[in-house]
Amino acid sequence: MKKCTLDSQHNSLDGDAALPRYRAQYFMHWCMQSLLAALLFTHTGLFAANMPDWVFAPIQLNTSHVVFAGAGESYEAAQLNALATLMTQLSSQVQTKQDLTLSKQAGQSQHSFTEHTAVQTLTLDINGLEVVQQYQHAGEFAIQLSVTRQALERTLLDRITEQTQLAAPHPQPKSTILWALQNKNRIAQAQRYERALAGLKYDTRTQRQQLQQQSQLANRALQNAGIRIIHPHDLQSLAAALAKQFPSSTDEHFWLKVEQRSFTAKSSQNLLHRLVVNLSLLDAQQPFSPYLNQEVTVIGAGNTADAAAQDAQRKLLDYVSQDLSVWFFD
Repeated sequence: MKKCTLDSQHNSLDGDAALPRYRAQYFMHWCMQSLLAALLFTHTGLFAANMPDWVFAPIQLNTSHVVFAGAGESYEAAQLNALATLMTQLSSQVQTKQDLTLSKQAGQSQHSFTEHTAVQTLTLDINGLEVVQQYQHAGEFAIQLSVTRQALERTLLDRITEQTQLAAPHPQPKSTILWALQNKNRIAQAQRYERALAGLKYDTRTQRQQLQQQSQLANRALQNAGIRIIHPHDLQSLAAALAKQFPSSTDEHFWLKVEQRSFTAKSSQNLLHRLVVNLSLLDAQQPFSPYLNQEVTVIGAGNTADAAAQDAQRKLLDYVSQDLSVWFFD
């Protein structure tokens, strides 16, 4: 009997004999995902007894429309949380079905990236959103929204297609590494969108296969890739933040050279501190050819010079902690 490595749990299960245990695992997974909306409200202190029942109801899905709700510290935040919860509930509903099907397939399964993307990043700009009802009390806001299935399907498909239609990288290993760094989180996010679209009963088998192939390619490219951070001694905090973004290995393919300049100024209200960071991605082998140059500028403000410098440093670390596709490959 052949084994199949399950994508989301990274465990090996043996065919039908493991299905009861597998179903139990995914029942717990589904329950945890179903609690996500409540956790979002708890995190912001919005799990109030006087909230209307429709705030915590599961999404309503019929042949023509989808109705869903969310809460937040403003109507805008409530809408973002509603969209995030919609994406999560749709994707979690189909995750069990996809992986149960995978467990029945013979041969070795295909791997995809483990996702660490915050659920809020899965929100979408959807045309045709309609407000069904709203709630506000003592700084608490809730909103119930409706959208046609056709509009939601089109939005999700467009976002998936943005990733699946990307041209394959050049076969040279270093070009593939750069492609993988730029796209690894995009692929993971597109896979979440694909599961949400499948949750609407849309046939996504072609898109799923394309994303799995991209995921496999990116995994292989980054498995033994090494990028060394070269920096002055006084930039250790910045170097540590960058090291979390780039793979490390004894087999160094690139060097990332980091240089920083600082400037101070005074505004009518505060002292200002500007940091300008130059990042140069170089070939680790002679002649050390440059592949990419990026400049990052942040401005901190404070009542004192130290406070302004600390504010600038915090903003810089927050900025470079974003996904590389947002700031490094823009």
